[in-house]
This record gives sequence, structure tokens and C-alpha cells, in this order.
Amino acid sequence: MSKDYTIIQGMPGTGKTSVISFACRLLVAHGKRVLITSYTNSAVDNLMIKLGEANVEPGVLLRVDNGSSAHSLVTDILVSTIAKKFEVDPSQKDPTSQSLKRALAESRIVGITALKASRSPLLFGQHFDVVFCDEAGQITQPAMFGPLMCADTFVLVGDHKQLPPTVRSEAAIKGGKHHYLLSFFSM
Repeated sequence: MSKDYTIIQGMPGTGKTSVISFACRLLVAHGKRVLITSYTNSAVDNLMIKLGEANVEPGVLLRVDNGSSAHSLVTDILVSTIAKKFEVDPSQKDPTSQSLKRALAESRIVGITALKASRSPLLFGQHFDVVFCDEAGQITQPAMFGPLMCADTFVLVGDHKQLPPTVRSEAAIKGGKHHYLLSFFSM
């Protein structure tokens, strides 16, 4: 119901992943399209697995990854796997760009890391109603611009007392003139 954004904060084990899973299913039931992102592949995969356990079907649920860093339980929802179903020539080894785009366009819940979302050609021109950012405290603001540009509304989920963003700039860490690299929760 939020107009622009929502923040969900909770300590480890408080059910944040379950809340995201339920909210995504509820939004899809209302005809919305959802992008799930995080800093790590494991966090995105955990959400994809949770949604799969809740009987969200492959095709509705799609994981954008090349497969090398994806969990073995999400291989059936990888974009390349789903795209092969749209191929005219089933003997073709790799899916065409048209099949990949069709698989993405027909999906309702898409999972991708924040850094890949910023540079994936598959997401160019795609629109989502809501972006969920899990483990938001680990992501710098510039890294989130790509995923946030894909939607009108976003939800930041995490715990500000867990791991902070990885920042390698001493000026940013000490509050120098490049201090724009802050986590969302420390603002």
C-alpha cells in the first residue's frame, strides 16, 4: 500500500524471507510484476527457492543468471532453461535472444543480483511494479540505482546491524567528500 517505498527491518531469523515470499505471491495474485534483488546470489537464490517451495511455477518465477553462480535448486527456473521452451528448433543448444526476452516478459517474479540488474541487457526496457531488495544494508546506494530504476515502488529488507556494504574507499569510510557510499539503513 506504500506509495514510494517501504522498509522492513528485522534481526536474523525473524521471518524477513517469509514476508518477502508472501508479499511477492500476494502482489502477483493482484496482477503485479515483481523484481527480487540482493547483493549476493545466495540471498536471491534463497528467495527463489522459498517461492518455489510455495508452489510458484517455473515461468511465473524466473532467475536471471548464467547458471555458474546459481544454486542447484534454481536451475529449472533459470532464464536459459525457461527460454528453451520457446525455441522453434528444440535441437538448438543455446536459446536465442528473442526466446530469452520472451521468457523474461512472460514472467511475473524475476530474481537477479543488484549489480547484474544494472548491466543486464535483458532488463533494458522492462518494468516492474515493485522491487524487493533483500539484505539492503549490504548494498551501497549507487549499486541499487539499476534495480530501482525498473519500478515505481521498492521495498528495502534487512538488518542494519549485520554486515555493512563493502566499501574500499578510505574517504567514504571516514566521511570525506566522497561520503555518498552509505548503506540505506545508516541514513
